[in-house]
Amino acid sequence: ITSGHASDTLPSWSPDGTQLAFVRHGKSLMLVSPIGGGERTLGTAFPAFVSWAPNSNVILYSDWMPDRNLLAVFAVDARTGVKRELTFPPEKSNGDTAAALSPDGKQVAFLRCIVGNCDIYTMPLGGGRPRRITHDECSFSGLTWTPDGRSIVYSSRRRGSYMMWRMDATGSGQPDQIPASADGARFPMAARSPSGHTRIVFEQHVHDS
Repeated sequence: ITSGHASDTLPSWSPDGTQLAFVRHGKSLMLVSPIGGGERTLGTAFPAFVSWAPNSNVILYSDWMPDRNLLAVFAVDARTGVKRELTFPPEKSNGDTAAALSPDGKQVAFLRCIVGNCDIYTMPLGGGRPRRITHDECSFSGLTWTPDGRSIVYSSRRRGSYMMWRMDATGSGQPDQIPASADGARFPMAARSPSGHTRIVFEQHVHDS
């Protein structure tokens, strides 16, 4: 689909399946047709996950804040290229990354890190004060909303190795470990199966002896 000497990573389908967003060379947010051709640059971007809003042309991504050495979450209209900053991380933080939209497109979940210790926050897509959802204070490796929008599944090192956890999207209660997640489970993605159950696909490195 893409070609050239630069590395193209982090592809994400548009809701209607007609476009792919991706990050080129770790610094540019791009669009391309899934059959190839018609590449278009939307602007600069940090190499972190890219997320489309359901049933819209809005893309969420991370980039450096103007005049500040901090990462923030931005939203850009894929049709016009007009972007706006969604999050405004505090000076003491490393910034905000890994944004994911809820299934109804109303809430944004993202990671905010302070000296390498991260946690999940949520906020309305239209703007507002972020709410802290987790208190893991450790490294994370991906997050995803469940199809019903009630929970967020994520990978973190809250108990040493990367494992998957499920947290109520309101932030109430404590995270539940997902039983099937062994050590090293990372980058979860949730979807609803034809039978109506939530299924999760994830990455796990396997070392052969």
